[in-house]
Amino acid sequence: MNPSPLPAPLPAPPACTAEPSHWDQRYRDRADGWELGRPAPPLELFLRTHPLAPRTPGTVLVPGCGRGHEAALLEALGFRVIGLDFSGEALDAARGLHGPDRPGLRWLQADLFDRPALEAAGLAAGRLTGIVEHTCFCAIDPGRRDDYIATACRLLAPGGWLLGLFWCHGTPGGPPWGSDPQTVAAQLGRAGLVAEIWEPASGSVAQRQDEWLGLWRRPVATAAGAGTPTMLKPLADRLRTWGFSWEGLRDNRHGEWWVVGQMVLIAAHALPPTPPPSALGIHWPLALRLLGGLIFLTGLGVGGQGALNLGASLTPLPEPIPGAPLVTEGAYARCRHPLYQALLICSLGVAIALGSLLHLGLLLALATLLRLKARREERRLCLLHPGYAEAMASTPAIVPFVPGLDWRVCSDPA
Repeated sequence: MNPSPLPAPLPAPPACTAEPSHWDQRYRDRADGWELGRPAPPLELFLRTHPLAPRTPGTVLVPGCGRGHEAALLEALGFRVIGLDFSGEALDAARGLHGPDRPGLRWLQADLFDRPALEAAGLAAGRLTGIVEHTCFCAIDPGRRDDYIATACRLLAPGGWLLGLFWCHGTPGGPPWGSDPQTVAAQLGRAGLVAEIWEPASGSVAQRQDEWLGLWRRPVATAAGAGTPTMLKPLADRLRTWGFSWEGLRDNRHGEWWVVGQMVLIAAHALPPTPPPSALGIHWPLALRLLGGLIFLTGLGVGGQGALNLGASLTPLPEPIPGAPLVTEGAYARCRHPLYQALLICSLGVAIALGSLLHLGLLLALATLLRLKARREERRLCLLHPGYAEAMASTPAIVPFVPGLDWRVCSDPA
């Protein structure tokens, strides 16, 4: 009797995506759907034209560089570049397209998570000026993303930057593994990186309309472990969370100049009444002084409610905190900028209480500044939160029905 035939062997499981052999085979089979044949358009557009784009010189790492298009672009822009991939097939293709190692561009086959291998190749802690991320973050197992971010933070020098194009799609499975903008922002923020830009990408190819572009920086003081007195550290941490930086004070990248102007006008309210009512032959009634005080207290109450409603989304800058949720409830259901409304109510209260033409002028100046600041803020909110258009169409801006302080159109908040 013939023996029973052996069952057909089961197909071998696919190679683990954490193994170089998996990616080598995909390159050999041309199963590389991420390949664009050129640098990612949003990254190239940003690096070539954006005023906040990192400037040369500096040493930049491109992890998971693949065929090396972004690495070659960075070299052409004047950076010293290391294109890293643990797939030998990928690096062979990169060399064929962009040339062998040279002073401005080096190809390195290594695992990004293999610290001894990186250090042996000269990538010790704090050696990099910048890192450019594209398709590596979405290719690794999501469970290792915190390891990826920790590695980036370790390699970056104080003040170093991470420029990334993140594919925030919601399709199950992977690679490419999906993510969402708030989660990515939270992960990077927990690691101590400070966002300078976090927004939907411009110029993405048709099949990648869910890309987000971010520029994040390792704080100088935090990375150096010094420079901030212990008692001021909570304040310094809060300012970094909001997005304040010395660079921003120089170039207004997050609207820092608006905040400075706002603080100057607020501080000026402490000046004495000019001219005092008595100099004009007017006896300022006690009733108006009391009314002004009541209005001032009302403004404090409106501001307190608005701050509580915002919670972690609170920032004095017109640049929303990356990943922070949109708030449209509580005080924000009555007007879109209750904190600005509160400042104007307080300013009005001071002007009435003092009977001062100077303080009336400060009120008008503050109203003008806050109007312009709010419009800048709303351009960013419309970009980051598509649902904000509905709030703009139905909810008053700062003061209901006051010309210049109430606009309810999202098509052109400029």
